[in-house]
Amino acid sequence: MRLITYKKPNYLDQWLNQEVAPRKQAYLPKADVSETEKGFEINLILPGFTREEIEVNLQDSELSITGTLNEELKDSNFLRRKGTIADFQRRFHLPEGINEEEVAASYEAGILRIFIPKQEKEVLKRQINVQ
Repeated sequence: MRLITYKKPNYLDQWLNQEVAPRKQAYLPKADVSETEKGFEINLILPGFTREEIEVNLQDSELSITGTLNEELKDSNFLRRKGTIADFQRRFHLPEGINEEEVAASYEAGILRIFIPKQEKEVLKRQINVQ
């Protein structure tokens, strides 16, 4: 009786020996959105970007965040790359009742923080006469 030996394919070797070809894929940075009594806060995780490469615009209650990487990082010849960073654009539709004039953004340690304050509601207090 003859036994046929089975050689299990080594997928790791196959994967490591594949030719690295650049793939065009969309990059969508992760965002955390929270609401407080004073307003909304959006935190985007943007590793590898500088302040100059990030643009934040607010128009017609739509917040647009765009990032454009410098050409030096784009053209690097990576053999392997685990993290994905690329040009991106994110948009957020904001609710009514925000103070567009006081929107603030800061970028530090790879995190873009945007604070969108709510408009202060005027509390009218008046005396009502009882008849």
